[in-house]
Amino acid sequence: MINLIGFYPEYLSDDEDMSHKYQSIDIQGLSYEWYQLQVGSTSKDIIFWKRGEGFDYLTFEKNILLRLQKEYSSKEFISIFNDYRKFNTPFKYIPALSWWGNVLSSNWHKIKDIKNISNTHQREKLFLSRNRIGKDHRKKFILFLRQENLIDRGYVSIGWENKFIENLEETHLLNPTLKGVPYNKPAHKDFNLLEYYSDVFCEVVTESGCHPIVHDDPELTRRRTPFGYFDSEKVWRPFMMCVIPMIITYPNYDDYLKDAGFDMFDDVIDTSFYRIEDLDEKNRIIKNNLEVIENDLTINGRFRDSIWDRLKKNQEHFIDYKNYYKYVWDKING
Repeated sequence: MINLIGFYPEYLSDDEDMSHKYQSIDIQGLSYEWYQLQVGSTSKDIIFWKRGEGFDYLTFEKNILLRLQKEYSSKEFISIFNDYRKFNTPFKYIPALSWWGNVLSSNWHKIKDIKNISNTHQREKLFLSRNRIGKDHRKKFILFLRQENLIDRGYVSIGWENKFIENLEETHLLNPTLKGVPYNKPAHKDFNLLEYYSDVFCEVVTESGCHPIVHDDPELTRRRTPFGYFDSEKVWRPFMMCVIPMIITYPNYDDYLKDAGFDMFDDVIDTSFYRIEDLDEKNRIIKNNLEVIENDLTINGRFRDSIWDRLKKNQEHFIDYKNYYKYVWDKING
């Protein structure tokens, strides 16, 4: 097992001076006094790093960064933040990709098995989709699958109906109605689903957040989307497991992942659904893409060789965690 959960400046580059230049501080809460103590205890410049929900970047900037800048005007502040929108900010800002290391760490002891996923066998199902908590965009997606007679074409978890594809003794722990159970205890153990990922061509990921409510008044927008455009561990599974990703989440998420070096297959499937907020239209495009995957990107129950090569490159890019720090380093120097 390795621990890649967190941000370590010494991994930024081969420059040994890098770890002496920056101190990393994990963002937790909005207590100014806590950050004041952390920043004041070091002579280094600061990289703030955040994963999870909690609050958006603009809230952090207003309540913490602008106040710290007044008190520590000689320090450089960089934010690596789990909110992938573009901001007009006086500080250097980098969208975080912060769950990449979490997923790699939690699956590391089975990484050889994961790397051995092959294209030598016939796959029986078209797609996989894991849906735990019954949020509106997930319920609409499941309803769409049923209306279009697609539900049996995939492995589909429907948590609010207590239906899970996970073939585990601890599957019941995923039931969102249970009380006193460690959150998502088995859900991050993606290696347990190797037999399912090896039997499909695509994962339709329904992220934790999806549909922003945008108003003319920016303050009203922040109230309706208080966490910003955040992402989670869910998006990394298709890259790790060598299947084509389609992700239902906040707008333009594919641009964010392409910027980090991942292939979104936008030359062979219609990725316009990433820019469309209407969920019904998103689902129709995803259905059409499933037909393209089945008819054009696969043959005799296997990926076409050209597609498989690209899937393996995605997996290799994900497993080599130096690529995460290269992404950050390029942004720092950009």
